[in-house]
Amino acid sequence: MQDSKNQSSMLDSSYSERALHHVKTAPNDTVYINAVIHIAGIAQFNAIKHFCFSECERMFRVNVFSICEIIKALSSKLHRKHLRNIIFLSSISAHRGYKAMGLYGASKAGLCSLARSLSVELAPYTQVNSVVLAGIRTSGTEFLYTDSFIEKMDTIYPLGQGTIQDVANLIEFLHSKSRWISGQNIFLDGAMGMAGQQ
Repeated sequence: MQDSKNQSSMLDSSYSERALHHVKTAPNDTVYINAVIHIAGIAQFNAIKHFCFSECERMFRVNVFSICEIIKALSSKLHRKHLRNIIFLSSISAHRGYKAMGLYGASKAGLCSLARSLSVELAPYTQVNSVVLAGIRTSGTEFLYTDSFIEKMDTIYPLGQGTIQDVANLIEFLHSKSRWISGQNIFLDGAMGMAGQQ
């Protein structure tokens, strides 16, 4: 959201009901929503033989359907002229095959498809892009980073391992500096894809 003092706040779109409440009550003379950054997501890694409908449905609700509800509300006449940017955080698994990540990758691929289609549907007011992330070390993935795992990651990324700040820098650019970029799936993977790494 942005108000007359140029203050901003972030909605946790994994709680779509709460976010929708903000969307429906936000606009007035001084407050409007000018950007949505969809960072909410859950990951469930299972081989297809262990497919569980209820778990997969929950993952898709958080990763895809919640943001669809929010964008639906923001595409109304009341909001649409203010909404300048929608940015999705997708995953390299949406574009490459990894064991036990097919369903997670499918949910993230949904965001990539949305970015392409909504860039046309919501033009000329709104730019829509997805950031396709490789592995990033966060509080949620810290448990993976044993010494051997870190050593392996150092060999995978030609530019070295990425950081949260690298992600923030790209989102800031898309939100604040770009005017003519929309419908793109922008890979942020430290050149891993170009090196043919899995």
